[in-house]
Amino acid sequence: MNLWIGTGGMIFVWIVYLITYIFSPRYISLSKESLNLQCSLFKKSFLFKNIDYIKKGHSICGIRQFGSNGIWGYIGIIDSDKKYYTLFNNEKQIIEISYNKKIYILSCENSKEVIEKVNIII
Repeated sequence: MNLWIGTGGMIFVWIVYLITYIFSPRYISLSKESLNLQCSLFKKSFLFKNIDYIKKGHSICGIRQFGSNGIWGYIGIIDSDKKYYTLFNNEKQIIEISYNKKIYILSCENSKEVIEKVNIII
């Protein structure tokens, strides 16, 4: 019985570890039509026409409903004064994007430059 509990616990830990790796952000790039967030195993695109605003963000304090707080970055959903969808790994370079009525918190090495370029486009 204890073997089953231990094995189940280890499998659960590995699944959580792999899920957070899959969603861990790597870098942001800009194309003609969108801002693209490249994660470990997928890419999330934010079409410029659907971005309501983009600005320098700040650290969010609230209740984490789902996600990881540091294994591969800050990934998940935080419920604060608003609901935030977080995919960032650098707290000093946070970008806040309102996209399709959802607020995303991202980060990249050159956040100021990305914000300026996207604001010119939108």
